[in-house]
Amino acid sequence: MVPLPVDIVLCIGEYCNRNELCVLSLLSKATCDGIAASLYREITLGNRKSIDSFCNAIINGRTELRNYPRTLSFSPRTTLIKTLNTLAPHIRQALALTINLTELTLALPSKIVKAVFRDARFAFKLCKFVCPLIPQTKFSRFLREQYMIKDLVILGDVRGKINVGTLIRNPDENLLPNLEFVSANYDTLSALIPGRPIGRVTTGTALLGIPHFQTFGATLAQSSVPIHSLSVCISCAPFLLGAVVNHLFESLNENQVFPRVLSMTLVFPERTPSDPRMLYPHIQECLQLMKIGDLEGLEVLDISARDSPCPLTTEFACIVNNLSLIPLWKNLCPSLKQITLFGEHLE
Repeated sequence: MVPLPVDIVLCIGEYCNRNELCVLSLLSKATCDGIAASLYREITLGNRKSIDSFCNAIINGRTELRNYPRTLSFSPRTTLIKTLNTLAPHIRQALALTINLTELTLALPSKIVKAVFRDARFAFKLCKFVCPLIPQTKFSRFLREQYMIKDLVILGDVRGKINVGTLIRNPDENLLPNLEFVSANYDTLSALIPGRPIGRVTTGTALLGIPHFQTFGATLAQSSVPIHSLSVCISCAPFLLGAVVNHLFESLNENQVFPRVLSMTLVFPERTPSDPRMLYPHIQECLQLMKIGDLEGLEVLDISARDSPCPLTTEFACIVNNLSLIPLWKNLCPSLKQITLFGEHLE
């Protein structure tokens, strides 16, 4: 049987998923060479073996492999820190050779990130960076050099409770001048937002504390462009939900911060009663009294929950319909087009 020409195989490869591309690469060396760029473009490394194999291929393999990776993620969730420590020099060396990276995720313990950046020199210019912050001169210099970053996601220490995202203090005004999206805790947001063109903000999984509400709106207002997308996590006792949510809305309104998209995650404290009768009335009150009219121009509202002690989705879809809350909300906020409540899209 005459093998298919390589150019035809490559055309077929454009319609294949990653596993199918791997199969096609086994057809011949020429096919493998042609498909390698697609296979190496987006890479996720989730364990010791994959990290070791990738680093070895970049360091000791064909030099053209170094040009292919654009998106690279190191996210070994269960690998021992001792093992990661031995891999850190190889990660550093491999990163130094992958000159065309545009997106990098280092979901690693801060100790390992610190080892990766020790004496590091990286030639790539990132558009997106996901990583815990570390108090290290080399790391700070790296951030100053990455002037093209538009998306920045600050992780807490992935192996501990210490949130190292609080380590940015009084950043240089030239740091990350093109930043458009940031995910971080309140302290880091307060340091990064002023004067930068940040239009999308999220606190990630970090909680926005009630004492921060008064200044949160003012912080967002210091962006050099309007905030059009906002996502926050709120935690409080159930009986305070209504007051807390409205406090946030008032803070945004007072500072003329009017996102088009707002996502709120309600995080229930550890000892929240599991009896629905102790929880549902407070959530219902919150929804009924929500001052959504304060958010001029809001188009998308998404309210979700985390660590809820009892089911919410079905119950509150019924409650919203029975109380005719959707017409009420749309009357208060005529721009509202889409509502999602505890995972249920409401019409």
